[in-house]
Amino acid sequence: MSLIKALLKKLFGWAGYQGVIDTQINVYNRLRKQAPNMSENERLNYLITSRMRAIPRSDSKEDEEYHYAQILQNPDKTLGDVIWAIVGYEFIQSRAQEAIIKGRNMGLTADQIATLWRDFEEQARNDIRESIRKKVTKVKGKVKITKTEFASVLDFCLSKGFELEAPGESIAKSIAKTAEDIEFEIRNENDTKRLFQELLVLYMWVITRACTKVFKDEDRRDACLDIFHRNVYETYYKNTTETGMTQLEKSFRMKYLEYDKAAAKADKPGPMWWLAKAANQNIFGEVKRDTFVQVLIGDIIGTFMEYVDKVLEQTMKKSEIE
Repeated sequence: MSLIKALLKKLFGWAGYQGVIDTQINVYNRLRKQAPNMSENERLNYLITSRMRAIPRSDSKEDEEYHYAQILQNPDKTLGDVIWAIVGYEFIQSRAQEAIIKGRNMGLTADQIATLWRDFEEQARNDIRESIRKKVTKVKGKVKITKTEFASVLDFCLSKGFELEAPGESIAKSIAKTAEDIEFEIRNENDTKRLFQELLVLYMWVITRACTKVFKDEDRRDACLDIFHRNVYETYYKNTTETGMTQLEKSFRMKYLEYDKAAAKADKPGPMWWLAKAANQNIFGEVKRDTFVQVLIGDIIGTFMEYVDKVLEQTMKKSEIE
């Protein structure tokens, strides 16, 4: 190893960032395979938000959010931009003071430290570019994916129903916003849980309905949906007792039947109205008579339906489930 690389490693932990680069590229490749319908910006935002949830943090949560806010909001970012934002932050910016102290202890001048700093940045950028060139998978034709991978597409759709950047992200803000939109009063934690569960089962029904439209093989569809439902239960109800889980699954099945019946109703003003009415009753315990609120609920359902239908249609066009 040359003297310059030895100094870079001493000051910045030079070799450590390659694992971060490889991890981000692997996740990016997996997203392109599993969810080819995702926009490039959605994929890149997923990388950022996933990294922000990583522990241990390089800095305080507030500082990390401030650092990543600008690139999250940039619709023209590239994979290289995202990986550099992560590597630059974790291996340079957050270690700046430590590197300066180390440099002084090694007898380096301020100019020499600054030169090494620029060399390190250039080395990191080159390594990112070269890794992307060599390791980003070229996707051609239909991609074979497993049932588990297809279920992860459904997981992603569910997260978008709650307007999240990635599955598993906190949904508290989304629930509060929806409550305000539809005039659902949240007085305590139980109210929040109630609204969450009613929206969850509604969105899961929309996803299940969409799968029945795009699958020709019912056994394969059911296998994917079984994995999807298991993922949801393990994510949101992992501490539920066996008896409680049995009751929950029964409740969800009953709600599915309600929504199936409402969606099949041909009477005026149309299926979406009756579907919104069923959701209205489940959310509030009785039908809230404010027409505007029911229209809003219908709009929430309709918008999510269109999104899921489009995602699954594009996924089935570009993927073949094994």
